[in-house]
Amino acid sequence: MLAVFRRSRLLKFYRAYLSVGICAMFAYFLCGMAIAAPGQLDPTFGNGGSSIIPVTPRTDSAYAVAIQPDGKLVLAGDCQTVQSTRWELCLVRLLANGTPDPTFGNAGTVRTALSGDAHANAVLATSDGKIIIAGRCQPSGIPTSCLASYDASGVLDPAFGIAGKVDPLATFSNISITQLIETSDNKIMIVGNCFLVGAGYSLCVARLMRDGAPDTTYGSDGSGKPVAVGITSGSDNARHGFVQSNGKLIISGYCFDSITGAAFCAARLDAGGQLDTTFGILGWLRVTVTGVQFDATYATEQADNKLVFATHCVRTSDSQSGLCLFRSLADGTADLSFGVGGLVSTFVGRAMNPPWVGATRDDNGYFVFGQCEGANVTVAFCVARFSLTGVLDTTFGSGGVASHRIGQGLTYPTAIAIGAKGKAVAVGYCDNYQVVIPGIYSVYLGLEFCVSRLKGGPYDPLTCALNVDANPTIDPATDALLLTRYLLGFRGGALTTSALGQNPTRTGQALEDHLASLNLDADGDGQALPMTDGLLMLRAMLGLTGTALTQGATNASHPNVRNAQQILTWIETTHGVACLP
Repeated sequence: MLAVFRRSRLLKFYRAYLSVGICAMFAYFLCGMAIAAPGQLDPTFGNGGSSIIPVTPRTDSAYAVAIQPDGKLVLAGDCQTVQSTRWELCLVRLLANGTPDPTFGNAGTVRTALSGDAHANAVLATSDGKIIIAGRCQPSGIPTSCLASYDASGVLDPAFGIAGKVDPLATFSNISITQLIETSDNKIMIVGNCFLVGAGYSLCVARLMRDGAPDTTYGSDGSGKPVAVGITSGSDNARHGFVQSNGKLIISGYCFDSITGAAFCAARLDAGGQLDTTFGILGWLRVTVTGVQFDATYATEQADNKLVFATHCVRTSDSQSGLCLFRSLADGTADLSFGVGGLVSTFVGRAMNPPWVGATRDDNGYFVFGQCEGANVTVAFCVARFSLTGVLDTTFGSGGVASHRIGQGLTYPTAIAIGAKGKAVAVGYCDNYQVVIPGIYSVYLGLEFCVSRLKGGPYDPLTCALNVDANPTIDPATDALLLTRYLLGFRGGALTTSALGQNPTRTGQALEDHLASLNLDADGDGQALPMTDGLLMLRAMLGLTGTALTQGATNASHPNVRNAQQILTWIETTHGVACLP
């Protein structure tokens, strides 16, 4: 009798208040909450959107990231040994949710000693599941380059080099590798800087066979040595490379000479390693702008074969730092329809510091990534998103720029990649502290690998299955209300009265059939209930995370109950990424 009485009172409560709306019902702990948006930390990743990954108890620095086809992240960098006597190559692999992958190496980490100090600058996740890492090493005190290759479990690949290592890359002793690229025929392109006696630093490219041996068919002399491209009489530095849809290679970076200062530059080579003379000036371009200095340029290609170069830039009149984009036509000439003379300059009011700047793009626009400092000189990650027309995307972050720190200390950015659903993955190294007394006393643990993921979007609301009325807006005050009423057993007019959004395209029996087709067990206890699952989906659609999402709203006694991160991930994977704000 008591159970029946309580259920009767509960139904009366809902009948009285569900028609009023979500805010009236849960005003105390729901309404007025900040709602997540593109550019904010993604709560389905790590700890509230970010992760710090200790590899050694000394100094660990991540400088590159690759995203595998299965969504796992591979971070590459270097680690100092416990005795502080040497540096080793270090890899960390994370699951798509930002936690270390227990099937990789030692609880998600792999350390590789070489014959001298080793510092990794580039990583490649190959199509056959291998991972290749490259960087600078010093086998006899002289800087050179080295590589290592691993299988999917983090074990050195015996088919590559000698026991998985090319240590050092003897024929390329003068190249510093900054980028690795897999070709369509499974060869490995190396992009970097090389020093030529009497000529200084040049952009350099080489190609390796899959076993790590030089490809002697690349270049003009049959030796397999790097192809050097000298653009200025000063210092030319390659930072990034990618293979275009036509099979040609674009390498980009920055060039400096004592007359014109720092400019950004690029070159294009054909599939055999020869300069493509149809591009720019005899195969290369150098862009200078009066009053602006550039460095660390990244490039990407649009569907129409136009090229977009993203760079950190400094206005010389006031030393204001910012982000610049330059767009060229396919032949390297400036696209005059983009910005001013092909250039978009945005000085964002923060100190954007080189050399760690990166860029990439997705269907929503161009992402540019760097280090920024606020008024209190707190070093942080900064990610800006520009529209495809070169305008700062004000739907992203704050006015188009998202900045954040990871942990309690300084946050140094080094690399960026775009994962599934347009989510930006930012990688670097961070100060790590162990909290002894919250807010009072912490112990400094050194620098560690760190990574964050930012929300993408905006997404098409019709791709969200929880958009019950299938209208142009995902609205908790209507869609979550329909979900909760349905779980309470309401049907017909009792389900939909005052609960449909504007311009619904799914009503009546079609709406009920859609609700019947949905898995609404948000907490994973095997049953769909209004006061747990309905409340969880309401809170999630309002943008709540962590304990604000789960407190008092899950079947905590169930052995398989989902935590907050798992609930948000379940909603995204089961019902669509557009469901969460």
